[in-house]
Amino acid sequence: MTGTTTIIATGEATPRPAEMVCNLEVMDILAENGVEIPPKRRENYDKDFHGIKSRWLTPPCVSSYDLALEAGINAFRQAANVDPDFSPSKVMAVHSGGSSPHSLYSGVSNKLQYSLFVPPCFAEARDDSLACTSAVDALLLLDSRLRHLAVMEEIEEPIYGCVVIGEAIGTVSNQPDSTNYILWGCGGSALVVKHDPRDGRKVGIRRSRNISDGQFAHWFEAVGIGTDPRYLGVRPNATMGEKGMYGREVQEYIMDVIAPYCAEFVAKCGVDPASSTSHLCGHNPTYDGAKSFGIKAGFAYERIHSVADDRANTSSTSPFLNYHTARTLGLIKRGDNVFLVGYGAGPSAAFLYYIEP
Repeated sequence: MTGTTTIIATGEATPRPAEMVCNLEVMDILAENGVEIPPKRRENYDKDFHGIKSRWLTPPCVSSYDLALEAGINAFRQAANVDPDFSPSKVMAVHSGGSSPHSLYSGVSNKLQYSLFVPPCFAEARDDSLACTSAVDALLLLDSRLRHLAVMEEIEEPIYGCVVIGEAIGTVSNQPDSTNYILWGCGGSALVVKHDPRDGRKVGIRRSRNISDGQFAHWFEAVGIGTDPRYLGVRPNATMGEKGMYGREVQEYIMDVIAPYCAEFVAKCGVDPASSTSHLCGHNPTYDGAKSFGIKAGFAYERIHSVADDRANTSSTSPFLNYHTARTLGLIKRGDNVFLVGYGAGPSAAFLYYIEP
């Protein structure tokens, strides 16, 4: 493998303090929507819901695109500060996607390309539709495309790309019609990457993998989002559990199949997950769930990074938010082994091995 693809900047949509909501406030929202909450459950989950204590719930007028754009702007600003050669005019691919897309087809990535001042008719743009797996899958695709473009176009100078993801809970999916609404939180996250065809260092993205298990595709179909006539007039349902999304089966599958596969992927990379230099930045199903997944995959508790305690399940934005936070806090050092892992409703999971440069 020639050249390096490194993450030069991260960004997030910054939560507004007035829009941060505790568990009790979420249950009040549910009650207003006619959801009956057993008193015992209200009492048990007042302060702590599987490690979740708060989340960001944006107003209905805020879309996933808005959150993605804010994260992208912040990441572009950081990229310009750390790399004097970076410019939107050098961005050759803009990837987006997620669980609550602002529009169908590639509308989000196309609009982000335009809004981030990436020149028209220059960069590629595509949306990834693998729900909670989208961000990591979009990143491994971005790495592949930049490497391919460098070879096919005979590019020798560094080129750039970005993955920009947003999740606006309640505006498109994850509606407050189930007590599992307490799981979710809004978020936006972004990465800017640099591919240098001439860099011979063994850093950056070193290995990646996406796996599919289509025998469980009905878990996705149960959400009810798409152009199938069966979904016409049906409000999208992506609240796991009571509303038919096979929540228990999904969680068992993730722990019984995806976590061991993650351990296998780490082993193939020649890395000890329990090492003091190994980090997991994965999905945020819940705070406890994120930690349990990492422990089963062999990682040390303190290096399983998750913001789910404050931000809840931020869906596809989770791995990047966790990486952005850990990196900003200085928890990830040069030379450390970082594993970005995206998983969600079962059929697809994405794994990426990154050595911090």
